[in-house]
Amino acid sequence: MKLFFTSLAALGLAIGTLSAQVTEESRVMANGNQNAIIISLPDASSSFAEKTWKDFIKKYGKAKKVRKSNELVVEDVQVLDIGGTQLVDIYARTEESGSASKLVMWVDLNGEYVNSDDHPDAYNGAVALLQDFKHQVQVDLITLELEEQTKALDKLESEMSKLRKDNDRYHKIIEDAKAKIAEAEADIAKNLQDQELTSREIEAQMEVVSGVRKRLDAKRAERGS
Repeated sequence: MKLFFTSLAALGLAIGTLSAQVTEESRVMANGNQNAIIISLPDASSSFAEKTWKDFIKKYGKAKKVRKSNELVVEDVQVLDIGGTQLVDIYARTEESGSASKLVMWVDLNGEYVNSDDHPDAYNGAVALLQDFKHQVQVDLITLELEEQTKALDKLESEMSKLRKDNDRYHKIIEDAKAKIAEAEADIAKNLQDQELTSREIEAQMEVVSGVRKRLDAKRAERGS
């Protein structure tokens, strides 16, 4: 029995937490001052929330702009958890709220706007709808964040790929330079050998030239020429 009461208490706390995410108050809209059901959307801008709402509500009907208003309306739609088989009109607009936003929703049920006192079941259905919407907003925000972080990762990986290619190029430059240095060192060694050989040839040739000059001097001296 104690476990049963504990479970009921936990369930009551969970329901209270979910309900605390949604409030209701009288708000001016296209059809006058009517009861609105409002949900806060942390981290979502008003424009982001509105775009998400349009996509979210498509399963019931296309959201149209209300003339001379900043509200959207989905007319004559069936939402079983709110109106059962009756058709309802759902009005909504988003509002900035600091760094977050809110979705303000009105549900026209046969000329009456859903509120927790007069339409408890419909109100609970509307709350569930808004909580589903908030969940979709959170999914879309995380999806967007994932896309942004994936782009950042792709950029870093691209930079890393370029750095690796540069590293390979630098190593090739070094290897080519080493090969040229080795070739130049071999050329220097051969050049020194060639210089030594040529130096000997020069010395030998100088002796030849000296001998020929002596012969020429001797020949000229024979006749006093």
